[in-house]
Amino acid sequence: HMINPISPIYEASKYLKIKAFPIKKQFISIGSDSKIKFNFKETKSIIVLLGETARADHFSINSYSKNMTTPFLANMNILSFSNVESCGTATAVSIPCLFSDLERDNFTIEKSESRSNLLDIAQKAGYEVLWLSLIHI
Repeated sequence: HMINPISPIYEASKYLKIKAFPIKKQFISIGSDSKIKFNFKETKSIIVLLGETARADHFSINSYSKNMTTPFLANMNILSFSNVESCGTATAVSIPCLFSDLERDNFTIEKSESRSNLLDIAQKAGYEVLWLSLIHI
């Protein structure tokens, strides 16, 4: 968009349309009845979900020929979902899709913004949820 000379006009008109004619969407809440089924006093676990817009076959953990896995992760019991397809080639699209209940063919950012996602459901169930976003420049 940055090199397209018409882009500022398009983006400004899109912004004005949203401000002048806001669309009221009803929020769809899913998983409201979710509950934790085990006792945290007996079990202490940390679940880390890592989403990356990269090919699974380019990770050492999935038998990539170059050893690129950090030594810290290499010694941990990690479950890698290697047969997964992203909804997009940009992290801004693929990560919201990863946490959404919408299927890949039906996913849009607009739809996902007006419904619960995996993190919302986990929090409703009683899990402590922490979102960290690391940006590499």
